[in-house]
Amino acid sequence: MNIDFNSASRLKLIVWTLLVLGCLVFLSSIFTRGITLDDAYFAEQSYWFEKNGYVRSELFRGVLNWEERSFVYHKLHVWQGALLIKMVGWSPYLFKSLPILYLVFFIFLARLYFNGFITKDRTVYYFFLFLLFVHTFISQYGFEFRPEIMIMTVGFASFFGIRAGLIHNRLSFIFLAGIMAGAAALFHLNGLIFIIAGMGLLVFNKAYRPLLFFIIASALIFSLYFLELIPGENLSQYLYQFRNDPAINKDRLDSFGWLIKVVTAPKRHFSHVYEASFTILFLFALILNWKEITKNIELKQVLIYLLCLELTLSLISPGSKTMYLTYYIPYMLIVISSTLYLTLSRDGFRKTFFFLLFLFAVTHIGHTYRLSSKMKHDMPDTHAVIVEKYGINRSHSILAPENFIFNEIHNAKIQGFTSVMLSSGVHVFSTLENILDFADHNNKDYVIIENDMLAKIGNHRPRTGMVYSEYQLVGIEEGLYVFRAISN
Repeated sequence: MNIDFNSASRLKLIVWTLLVLGCLVFLSSIFTRGITLDDAYFAEQSYWFEKNGYVRSELFRGVLNWEERSFVYHKLHVWQGALLIKMVGWSPYLFKSLPILYLVFFIFLARLYFNGFITKDRTVYYFFLFLLFVHTFISQYGFEFRPEIMIMTVGFASFFGIRAGLIHNRLSFIFLAGIMAGAAALFHLNGLIFIIAGMGLLVFNKAYRPLLFFIIASALIFSLYFLELIPGENLSQYLYQFRNDPAINKDRLDSFGWLIKVVTAPKRHFSHVYEASFTILFLFALILNWKEITKNIELKQVLIYLLCLELTLSLISPGSKTMYLTYYIPYMLIVISSTLYLTLSRDGFRKTFFFLLFLFAVTHIGHTYRLSSKMKHDMPDTHAVIVEKYGINRSHSILAPENFIFNEIHNAKIQGFTSVMLSSGVHVFSTLENILDFADHNNKDYVIIENDMLAKIGNHRPRTGMVYSEYQLVGIEEGLYVFRAISN
């Protein structure tokens, strides 16, 4: 396509403006983010690993013996969290900031990849970054202590290593790619898709010797997953916890169940309007430019790799959780951004492209801020006030929201409400009296309940000093109701 200098300059200016908008969306979302259940869940696992050398959970006491020891966890994710605690300390915002480091590394890798294999045109790369920063999963998981951004980054590093190794005939790059794929699996078992996709891409390219190097490297790294399972009793406990894990035990694992998983997997791309808008934008760019894409060696490799990821994830991922779509983001964005000039050159489809791009931006930005508006902020300060004001100490066992471990994990034995639901059923949450009866039966010294939970169970606002079951409401701090056992 021929573009005169003036139109290219205008496009560059527009893309620059969009990139600034995307950066502002991402950065502003950080300042409106609160502490999530997953922040607490993974941080607690990291705390116990750093303290004891193995993972356990007080938060999820009563679930699959996790209070004694947990063998099913995201290994590398928890290990790096433990390292962070040892080196820096304990803070929710330290944990939440960790994915940002990976995101910076991903942006650096993406720049190298575009320069080496796609185009040196910065407009295309900046358009890629705009789409990246606006994507709601990047905003959400880019500041949450979950492994999605880490897996996306090391998975892309593996793909990049394979392509660089094949093009430059460097087995060392292939070996590094295998290490990165193994690391993805060590972060989360879903990361196995990057080992399988890497093998599939090498087979597609008939690169059998590099394939052997890739398998050896990925197997060496992934083998670390099984280190603590070597004693027979550990393995049996692992299998028990794995089969009954709340995240996967709803999956049907017979042959018909696997077929259903594969057939229904694509629906995760359309589960919500923001996921659908991104998928439609990708499909539009793909179909509109199919002829040119299939003639482009690199984009063909991207599509083969993406297809391998999709097929493998549909088989091994638990349920149809949409957060796993984060793994696909780099490859879908490469297709959309690298065909930018082609798409704009098609006069009859330009307005459609602009509309889909607008729809993508609005739905993703909207979801990002809707998500942020539901979160509470500065809760650690309130937690500290409660502990000091009501005399909570390390000898006390309390039932509280999971985020109460920030920063009170050192000051009490804290069980979270989610564990109660998993171990005893949702009926425990039907009334305030049921919650307090559960707490009394399990010898809790304090129960701390959020105002939102009271609203959900339809309870009237309790008044300070009133007695419910075996507990007295001794105070209310920033929407947290503090009940103390009368016997305490």
